[in-house]
Amino acid sequence: MRLEYQILIAFALDLLLGDPRWLPYPVKLIGRFALALESPLRRAIPNARAAGVIAVLVVLGATGLATFAVIRIAAALHPFAGDAVSILLLYTTFAARDLAQHSHNVYRALRDGDLSEARRRVKMIVGRDTWRLDETGVTRATVESVAENMVDGVTAPIFFAVLGGPVGAMLYKAVSTLDSTFGYKNERYLNFGWASARLDDLANFIPARLTAPLVAVAAALLGLRPLNALRMWLRDGRKHESPNADLAEAAVAGALGVQLGGLNHYDGEPSEHPLMGDPLQPLERRHILKTNWLMLTTSALALAVFIGARAAVCSGGVKVAESAPCANGLNCTPAQVCNSTSGASSLCEPTVPLGNQAARDRFNRTLAQVCGLLPAAHTVSEPTVRARDEATPDRFNRTLAQVCDSTSAAACLLRPVVAPHEETARAWKLAPLKWRELPGSPLLNKADHRLR
Repeated sequence: MRLEYQILIAFALDLLLGDPRWLPYPVKLIGRFALALESPLRRAIPNARAAGVIAVLVVLGATGLATFAVIRIAAALHPFAGDAVSILLLYTTFAARDLAQHSHNVYRALRDGDLSEARRRVKMIVGRDTWRLDETGVTRATVESVAENMVDGVTAPIFFAVLGGPVGAMLYKAVSTLDSTFGYKNERYLNFGWASARLDDLANFIPARLTAPLVAVAAALLGLRPLNALRMWLRDGRKHESPNADLAEAAVAGALGVQLGGLNHYDGEPSEHPLMGDPLQPLERRHILKTNWLMLTTSALALAVFIGARAAVCSGGVKVAESAPCANGLNCTPAQVCNSTSGASSLCEPTVPLGNQAARDRFNRTLAQVCGLLPAAHTVSEPTVRARDEATPDRFNRTLAQVCDSTSAAACLLRPVVAPHEETARAWKLAPLKWRELPGSPLLNKADHRLR
């Protein structure tokens, strides 16, 4: 299954199911593993900052290897198992439904006039002291939490999933978990958590800057204040000492026409946060619902933009060896070669239903050998292997027939053979095939999918 479909299914599952408490989420294991490493590393490495760097490297290495291994083992059992595990891992990295659910619980408590319950519920999503907050304070804490977590809970995981699949998404969640575990500016973690905090800033740098303008687009779709969102993003988004923390939050404040930030208390100690947005209207509990809609719409936009960008890049096919334009088959992809020959149809770009990477490698080596025997005027590059398709053997054989039919009569080509029912060991068997001087395409035996 293509990665784009896996991401879409995983995101749909998150919207449908949220984060069930009984599900053993990988980020919980990552957090426990990181905490378990802290004491041994501090004892073994006197330099706290160096020990923190080693902790980051060990956690990221273990996360990446474990994710890759689980997917490969599942795929070795059956291709569908590999897809299912990939989707499940991606699903655990998204938190759109959970953010919306927690904030909506706060809204319902405020709507019912139960301020103490609202304080208890908002405490589940913020780190500040909540026992002294009034209704406006609870509302501000909720809106700020959803706006800030929009990036690391939704758009950034989508971004890294598009870039690196389940492994990329899980590595990002490992970085985020390390920051939430060690990235505190207190005596204990100021040095040990330095690497975790800096890496989190680096990982969120691009996603945060892509999310803020998407908030403005979402505001336009929802009938809010898109221009004000852009203005507040550019004006107030860099007030925080963190390079990413307030970008989406400032855009949300502008879209709602409210002011966020101000005085908070943590463990009884006051902390003044930068003000974001202009108080065009008072902050009310209804703004929690509007923030949720902004977050969900922005997430959907991010999904469309990031996946669309990936599809656009991948649809261009693989790069050819030379940069010269495609002419007479020179430096062309198989699809371009077929389209330039007589009698060619749209079934030109070969696809192979292979279940594992080793089989893909064998296929690409085979095509490289095939292409190496074509005349110079019809040199083609290695094709991209696509998703599983039952009609692939027929399609691929017709493709080769079209390519070879346009070559000189003396061309010697290799005959691929596809075992139609071997899911995990589809091998391309090589056999020389001399082309006759008589015109005409090779015959296709549909019983065993051979070119004859």
